[in-house]
Amino acid sequence: MTSANNQSGEFRLVTGEPAKLLLDVGEHPVAHKFVPQKGQMEESFPIQLGIGQQSGLVGLIHPPAWQALTPIYPWIVCNEPEDHLDELAQVLNEKLAEKLVKTTDSPKQLLGLSYKDDTLLERLNKLGVGDISQFQHARLQQVVKPGVEVVQAVISDADFAENQSAKGQYDLILGRHILEHTWDTRAFLNNVLSLLSDDGLLMLEVPANEKAFQNAQHTVIWEEHSLYFTEHTLKGLMQEYGLSIESFIRYPMALEDVLIVLVRKGLSSTQDVPEQDLIKPDLQEEKWVEHFQQSFQSSKQFFQEKLAGYRAQYGKVAILGAGHLGVAFVNFYQLGNLIDAVIDDDPNKQGMYMPGCQLPITGSKALNDGEYSLCLLTCNPWNNEKIAQRNQDFINKGGVFLSVFQPEKWS
Repeated sequence: MTSANNQSGEFRLVTGEPAKLLLDVGEHPVAHKFVPQKGQMEESFPIQLGIGQQSGLVGLIHPPAWQALTPIYPWIVCNEPEDHLDELAQVLNEKLAEKLVKTTDSPKQLLGLSYKDDTLLERLNKLGVGDISQFQHARLQQVVKPGVEVVQAVISDADFAENQSAKGQYDLILGRHILEHTWDTRAFLNNVLSLLSDDGLLMLEVPANEKAFQNAQHTVIWEEHSLYFTEHTLKGLMQEYGLSIESFIRYPMALEDVLIVLVRKGLSSTQDVPEQDLIKPDLQEEKWVEHFQQSFQSSKQFFQEKLAGYRAQYGKVAILGAGHLGVAFVNFYQLGNLIDAVIDDDPNKQGMYMPGCQLPITGSKALNDGEYSLCLLTCNPWNNEKIAQRNQDFINKGGVFLSVFQPEKWS
């Protein structure tokens, strides 16, 4: 299922909830489909955000099909934060032991849904938690490098539960950074839960978007993320789908925090949750989301005016970071004619062109050669110190780095 407008003009999120249109940022290509030749035609998709009318959950109105999101280059990687995984592994170990204390002495069965769970599974394996396995399916064998977009599609299939021999087998299932990629969230969760033992635990990890809404960071919008959770809306979705929350953890991060929810099978359906007990939209979050919506045009104008003024006075401008944050920054704010190049030290990207704006991608040597005096950082702020250390020649020659996530510090 994909969420779309029905004939009456109603919008829906991938959760099935009716939604209001929040923000339309136009049509854009997939951020990881780099262009080998300037001027090459690209397939674009409408990127529209909606907000759930009951829950306040934000999500894409019509996400691109998973086939369009599958990388065309084998070297595309998507790294998730891992500084919290040692602690998380300990928490899961304790929770699993506590939850299954009355079961037999047979080894506990653990399942990771995608490659994003590998490093956490490795930590749990070192703790001797139980038997470790990763989700397998015949359809995944046909894909060279199955990402979460393929995994969620396979799991969400209508016939998934009927054809699984592992029903009720697993005591702990891990799903790091996959829930926000789902197309049919209810089907996905129902089918994952069919693999869980009656007293088993499902751990879901998602990025938190409170900071993005509060600080009007529109680059958070990504064609691969169908849902944009906050602590409030994640808890609300678990409750709406009849899941019992065992634990909830927030790990602070530079750009977006990480939310961990540990759930078990609870009420059998949404109908079992009394209407008065369902979590309603949070008034404070509604203000943040409204600010996020209303500030889009002013943010776009701010960057256009600042860059136009800088280029007229000082010359060329570069950005550093050819990831999806950089693609969103340039394309959503229509800055392609105000930026001269994209700096990225991934050799696979160098010599190619950024999707949409088709700016040339080159290595950081261009900075040290003195070609640019201003470089905007469009990567995650947790890397800024390392970037500065690696490019001291640029700074020593008077070059300036500025993060696009802190425009108030523009000088």
